[in-house]
Amino acid sequence: MQFTCLRFTLVYCLFFAASCKDTPLKNPLKGADTKLLDNAVATYPDRTNLTVDSIRHSDTTNINGRQVIAHCTSDLFLFILNENGDTLFKAPEMFPDFRFEDFNHDGFDDIRVFYMGNVPGFENLILYDPLLKRFKIVDGFNNFPDPERIKGTKFYYSYVRAGCADLNWVSNLFYLSDFQAVHIATIYGEGCVDARSKKGMYIYKIDNDAKKLTKKLSIDIIENYKDYKWGFLKSYWSKHYKEFL
Repeated sequence: MQFTCLRFTLVYCLFFAASCKDTPLKNPLKGADTKLLDNAVATYPDRTNLTVDSIRHSDTTNINGRQVIAHCTSDLFLFILNENGDTLFKAPEMFPDFRFEDFNHDGFDDIRVFYMGNVPGFENLILYDPLLKRFKIVDGFNNFPDPERIKGTKFYYSYVRAGCADLNWVSNLFYLSDFQAVHIATIYGEGCVDARSKKGMYIYKIDNDAKKLTKKLSIDIIENYKDYKWGFLKSYWSKHYKEFL
């Protein structure tokens, strides 16, 4: 099952844009931030009256001892500035539920942008590039909802429900390379029988978008784990991720 950034970003952003204007700002700008606000006006497209009230949500962090601040406006434009007012990143159609976090554990804070919708867990990842000292969005990351890191590795796995009251689901194994999410394996959990499928967990290796079935397991295995299918996924991916390299 493939999901694209454009579909989820546009649907969620258009649906929630109106409500954004009525929700209180979590971290409003202070008077000391007038320089940052002036720069935001200069870099914000087709806008000459950007104010504190135009900003939906803000967050700050420190990178290399210098302040970095991110803002998302009521019409869903995200921009990131340093303490001198220089623009480090800007993009439209970004949801205002975001936070700074060192996602890839390289010592620099990144930004995770979370989206709301009927299918939860979708997000975008904006990584800090220490060489360019700017931020870059990770291509394809939005295809991997609810990502979890495999401890001590560079690998992550995702989870998304795929119908039949969450009896069907998909988990993908991936890693980040050169600001891209690289997909290397998939588990399809089929807990709901229909004309197209049979119960089971179907495990595929992904190579250049080609899928190869490597194993089929009984769906009943997940009953043996304390956290059910999430416990199984954590255990399986942690033990077997090297098989898909």
